Amino acid sequence: MTTPQVKFRNILGELTVSKLYGGEHLGVTAPANFDLRKEISKIGKALSKFYEPAATQSKVIQIPPQLQKVLPNAFCELEGQIYRRTDYQLELVAKQQRRIRFAMSVAKILDLVLRMQQYEDEKELAKLRQILNQKYDDFIKQFGYFTSKENLSIFKEDPNYYRLRALEIDRGKGKSPAKAPIFHQRTVRATPRYRADNAKDALAQCLDAKSYIDLNWIANLIDKSISNVITELEGDIFYKGTTSLEVLQLAFKED
Repeated sequence: MTTPQVKFRNILGELTVSKLYGGEHLGVTAPANFDLRKEISKIGKALSKFYEPAATQSKVIQIPPQLQKVLPNAFCELEGQIYRRTDYQLELVAKQQRRIRFAMSVAKILDLVLRMQQYEDEKELAKLRQILNQKYDDFIKQFGYFTSKENLSIFKEDPNYYRLRALEIDRGKGKSPAKAPIFHQRTVRATPRYRADNAKDALAQCLDAKSYIDLNWIANLIDKSISNVITELEGDIFYKGTTSLEVLQLAFKED
């Protein structure tokens, strides 16, 4: 008596009863011209509609004092690990840690460039600008432009992301972004540290800045000639020796 074939869903072939090697046991017989790879792919797609990976518990820690100023949803680094701040905690970021760490290094040097632009130290600003260019170039070589879809999906909730996106200028469809002006020039004017409306105030600031009296410095600060500066400071300073104005040394008049 022949046992009838039984068909089961998602069985790769025909399920039959085999009597090889004595006894009876279930077996699967592949039809002619059977494409095993194709059939496995079909089953995988069917299962994916119902399968959900088990949820993993994220590592969450309290925010330490040194990171209290981190903005909500911003990335930060603690003990070599990348976290994202929630309202009151830090949540460990499981993926893309290297990419995020690299982006954070670009943001850090960008902050230094922005701060240095407040001062008139062009030499130091040029050094920082060179580092910014190198950091940015290294990032886009490995992870693409900050305005790419992939980077947008990772950083879009980070409140610092807008500054990184501002480093790139859209040149239209099909063209790579251009570097923003900050990579090669000032974007804000330096804010003078010292300001004065008269020679007496300028004298006090000159001593603070240089620890000695510099007539040229004072004259430039208030945009007046050295002769006018000397006239305004008469009674507050006196000559120490007799030399030309170019090498004139002055000191406070002692009462």
